Amino acid sequence: MKRKKDRQSFTVYDGNGKVTINPGKKIKIPTLGTFRLWESIPYTTASQTFTISRTGEKWFVSFSIEAEKLPVHPLLDKRQYETFGIDVGVKQFASIANQKKRENEVVSLPDSIKLEQLNLAKFQWRNRNKQVGGKGKPPSKNAIKYYKKLAKYHCRIANVRRDFIEKTTTKLVTQVKHVCLESLNVKGMMQNGKLAASIARQGFYQFRQRLTTKIVSSGGTVVLADQWFPSSKTCHSCGHIHQELKLKDRTFDCPNFGMIIDRDLNAALVLSQYGEINQKNRVGCTRIYACELEEGGLPG
Repeated sequence: MKRKKDRQSFTVYDGNGKVTINPGKKIKIPTLGTFRLWESIPYTTASQTFTISRTGEKWFVSFSIEAEKLPVHPLLDKRQYETFGIDVGVKQFASIANQKKRENEVVSLPDSIKLEQLNLAKFQWRNRNKQVGGKGKPPSKNAIKYYKKLAKYHCRIANVRRDFIEKTTTKLVTQVKHVCLESLNVKGMMQNGKLAASIARQGFYQFRQRLTTKIVSSGGTVVLADQWFPSSKTCHSCGHIHQELKLKDRTFDCPNFGMIIDRDLNAALVLSQYGEINQKNRVGCTRIYACELEEGGLPG
């Protein structure tokens, strides 16, 4: 099995062609046999590849099927056509705003994620002196139990985060058609030891991936601003770039225009303008790198 963090998986391929998958709670996997499923398969389908994965103590099987593309729901045609900027951060999960309509919203992580993180920390603290093997020593039976329970904690946190992201992105898709996001270097951001745990808890990449998939599949468009685009340091009102703004500063105080506004909200408004500027270049999911704007280049 190939290892990817706490998730292990392998793929089975049938060289004789696609295998028929019948509805019900049983599935026949080539070379492995028949297995009982927890979730029932709703209808007859066929697939040639099957990926078996394990997360914690749970096993999953996934396979691809052919399906017709569904038409866009009529209610989605009534979405707002203005571009909404979305700035993700550590203090607040996301700030969503539009410059023209003067609408904004702040999305925070649910308390359930913080509670699960606290439970994990308590569990690790209680077992801080447990001998869990390593350095050539096989783990004991108690150590194996510890690892299994630890995996359950991590799996629970991942599931709560995934549920939150799915619900948040679905709500956004039903309200807006065009969005602009930053292309964040999450791996580089994780190098900050003080913020690494908070950044990992947010799930920025998963949020962007799910939102992009849903927006594009529903007929909308996504603009990705370059990671070096100074959205946090640019004034949404006059376009002045505040070079002295530091990461610890939570309020944007424009020295040129005198605008005082929340830092994340200002960044979301700037991204909204950036998406409108590049509106003609949008084709499905488009990556548009930051253009060289002079001070005052953004529309007020």
